[in-house]
Amino acid sequence: MASVVRELRVDKIAPGGEGVAFVDEGGERRAVFVPDVAVGDVVRAEIDLASKPARGRVTELLTPGGGRAEPACAFARKCGGCDLMHLTGDARREAYVAIVREVMPPAYRGTLPAVHAARSELGYRTRARVHVHAKRRLELGFLGAGSHQIVEVPACVVLEPSIDAARAKLAEYLRGA
Repeated sequence: MASVVRELRVDKIAPGGEGVAFVDEGGERRAVFVPDVAVGDVVRAEIDLASKPARGRVTELLTPGGGRAEPACAFARKCGGCDLMHLTGDARREAYVAIVREVMPPAYRGTLPAVHAARSELGYRTRARVHVHAKRRLELGFLGAGSHQIVEVPACVVLEPSIDAARAKLAEYLRGA
């Protein structure tokens, strides 16, 4: 049995930004990882049960969960830098806190320090890893989601503007190298 279509309710967001839902298949409860969903979303998904862990692909959004947002970046689904850009700011903060809480030892899960939100939803990042590939032509950008392919991004909306401006000049500096 390679793939099945099931209705899923997204319970949480995993590190890496995929939603986690559960499906009962053959008397076994399995986690299914689904990209581009929010907690509470009810979706119809095509699920590859042969993969470990099981992976799903949304074929229809049945009921939105409330934490969904249209990404502020046109490259969000191609570029691998912003795993949670498909969530609202509040949903993103809740997902980060839940992820940290889950990896903490049980005795400390209730004692998480205060959450310090970024000063802005965009333009807050002060670090980025830029990749360069120079064979026939210079490619400079970020690694694509789940791949080693370079995605060339003219402007990164989450980078602090002065850092993004410096990143944009790298191709000019490297040309001919």
